[in-house]
Amino acid sequence: AQPTRAALRLFDAMRLRRGVFEALAFRELGWSEEDRWRDAALVRAALAHHTYAPGGEDRDPWRHDHDVRWLIGTHEAGGTEWFRREDFARFVWWRALDGVLVTRPGDEVSVEKTGAWIEGELVRAQATGWKFAELMTANITMTAAPEAVTTAKAPKAVKAPKAAKKPAAPRKPATPKKSASAATEPEAPKSPKPRASKKPKD
Repeated sequence: AQPTRAALRLFDAMRLRRGVFEALAFRELGWSEEDRWRDAALVRAALAHHTYAPGGEDRDPWRHDHDVRWLIGTHEAGGTEWFRREDFARFVWWRALDGVLVTRPGDEVSVEKTGAWIEGELVRAQATGWKFAELMTANITMTAAPEAVTTAKAPKAVKAPKAAKKPAAPRKPATPKKSASAATEPEAPKSPKPRASKKPKD
């Protein structure tokens, strides 16, 4: 914790927030100036809230840090203070990135823990209805739900009903076989040959 705190003090003392912004601008990175300032704030938040991560103890980095409030998109509308779902998810994934980068290949346990933490934070935020006042009081650690998600077996896929077989084409009626007698047609009677008349004797 001490090295991280020292890094945070150095970041603020050397005004590296503007340094990050100008470095991104020099390389023409980021869609807009606001995006570059947001990236600089994300770097500072990683130093200020290094325990807001999988396995960490920090549960509400937005309580006293206005940078984090800005990063998760807090705003007022209709007399209620809200925070944006997409911005909150971006911040959660940003804080989970450290654990993902240092995970050794094949270490499925660490990957599952990181995924469970991300899922738990998103579930906790969704339960507030995206109201910032509710998020300030939602400090209950969401561990049961994500673990159930990662360990529960996926339901078996419902097999699609078999396609109905096409009805067989009707068979042609069998032609009756000719009998042996009918098969051999009777021969026509031979006409008698006329006998030659005898020549009368003289």
